[in-house]
Amino acid sequence: MPSQAIFVLGMHRSGTSALTGVLSLLGADPGPSLMPSHESINPKGFWEHEDIVAIHDRLLEALGSFWHDERDLPENWWQFPVVILFRREVIEVLRRDFGQSPLWIVKDPRMCRLLPLWLDILHEVGCAPYFVIGLRSPFEVARSLERRDGFSEAKSCLLWLEYLLEAERWSRAYPRVVVTYDQLLADWQATSRQIAEGLGLSWQSRVEDVAARINAFLEPTLRHHHALEQPARPILLAKLADEAYRTAINTPPDQLDNALASIGEEVAQASRLIAPWVTQIVAMSKLLREHQERETHLHAEIKRVKSTVSWRITKPLRVIWNLLRKIFPGRTVNL
Repeated sequence: MPSQAIFVLGMHRSGTSALTGVLSLLGADPGPSLMPSHESINPKGFWEHEDIVAIHDRLLEALGSFWHDERDLPENWWQFPVVILFRREVIEVLRRDFGQSPLWIVKDPRMCRLLPLWLDILHEVGCAPYFVIGLRSPFEVARSLERRDGFSEAKSCLLWLEYLLEAERWSRAYPRVVVTYDQLLADWQATSRQIAEGLGLSWQSRVEDVAARINAFLEPTLRHHHALEQPARPILLAKLADEAYRTAINTPPDQLDNALASIGEEVAQASRLIAPWVTQIVAMSKLLREHQERETHLHAEIKRVKSTVSWRITKPLRVIWNLLRKIFPGRTVNL
């Protein structure tokens, strides 16, 4: 399936849904199985391929991780035998849904961390990748994640940094551009030209045809969080996120690796320090879930037994037995 593919990379709640929607309306095929919209989260849609997101979630689970895990994935994880099945599933989806598409697009924030596997797959299927790194102020992202998931500011800033650094690391050998959510909302036509010129693609002939649809699609009122400045509590991760954001939007894409190198070292150190604690929390959460599942199963079994005919028939005997126990405390009562 020789073709070209645009991959939109960015942290959750970074405006990548809006960006992907615009590029899809300009002609990049997002596939036939998009996740449904969510009125209170993304009323205009997530623009994520449902099957690909499901594969990503199961892959992360197989690696002992999840989308908001602050820990690094295992070294060379994409070479693990357990990954072979997921690799085959991705290839099957690509051939099924994008086999006839000359230009297609995939967006899932998880891909920032899963790019090594994708790069191998794209080489195998003969597809040329192009990357758009979508950025939004880490403090706006933090407020959005606090509202949606209850995350702390420190956790959100660390995740934002890790997603950016992973996206930068694995895309640096390929055509890529960096754009911001602010740029997209302020002037989507200029942003689309920047992307087209940066990637060497062309869709300007479609702009006039879809301009009205894109204008209706990009509603500024759907943006709920404005927090461009660093919070008053200057935690280290907030400082690093602020510095990384300003560096990324003011540095040419081909120089990002050097510009973000020192920040990357500090983030790696922070991740190593926090990893043991996260591992303990994950283990405790797993035990709690298992206990809750056993309790739920036990309650369901009790409810089932009490609904049986034999339980209802023997109810008078149980009433008499309990009464006799009260009358003759401490004595064995046989019925």
